[in-house]
Amino acid sequence: MNWSLKLAISETHAYMANTWSLSTIDLFRSGISQIGFVLWHMGWGMKVLISGKYAFVADWYGGVVILDITVPSTPQVVSGIYYEAMDVAVAGNYAYIVNDFELRVIDITDLAHPNMKASIKIDRGAWSIIVKDKYAFAGSDSSLLIFDIQSLVTCGSRIL
Repeated sequence: MNWSLKLAISETHAYMANTWSLSTIDLFRSGISQIGFVLWHMGWGMKVLISGKYAFVADWYGGVVILDITVPSTPQVVSGIYYEAMDVAVAGNYAYIVNDFELRVIDITDLAHPNMKASIKIDRGAWSIIVKDKYAFAGSDSSLLIFDIQSLVTCGSRIL
């Protein structure tokens, strides 16, 4: 079975993650149809995030797959961040990844060689993350965890 789980929209294309792949759809082409497709080895696309000319796919047990979408019809795998990932957010040179037991901060200055900067255990787990201004907000089944992202990058501390 191949379920469509998450969707992200850029100015001209839609990117749809499903169990083992990312599909690219040209929104302005006559009769919307799939124009691009990339398959990776793990699989369970939980979220697609577009940041500039890159797509970040939170792939649950497969981690985060980073794809170059400069040419939407032929997305190319750049690298991966091989930590379990339920969700991913990107702000500046960092990716923030959550799963059911931790938050990881990854330096993505060099996308071909991502580097873990911090790992923070989360008691309740988290299914989603959003970075806004200087805070990272991680949502779990029963709570909202708030992190100061500067503290995360420098020493891995949680603020609330």
